[in-house]
Amino acid sequence: MKILVIDDDDFMLEMIGMALNEEGHTTHKGKSVDEAISLLEQEKDFDVVITDIVMPEKDGTALINHIHSSDLRMPVLAITGGMGNDVDDYVTMANLKHTLQKPFSKKGLVLAVQQMLATV
Repeated sequence: MKILVIDDDDFMLEMIGMALNEEGHTTHKGKSVDEAISLLEQEKDFDVVITDIVMPEKDGTALINHIHSSDLRMPVLAITGGMGNDVDDYVTMANLKHTLQKPFSKKGLVLAVQQMLATV
């Protein structure tokens, strides 16, 4: 699978990329919503998008709304370090079906991606 990973945290970006690459996926990484949109315009054939929600400038909901409002038809996994009602608010705002709470394990990430792909 070809997966786009967006997170403003370099460590998290590298760890997610490494975990997915070890599972045989190809990852493309970006650090902002604008970078993600640029990558999506260049390559429209991503199977999955994984995005952090809370980021500076534009948050992950802006990216998710861009994906939903365009002709792109790919599942999105939202990851966030926010807790409680904050996460619920983001899930509701962006009409999300797939979320993963930080911190998470490699196994949890891989399982979330597998479950997401099984529903496509």
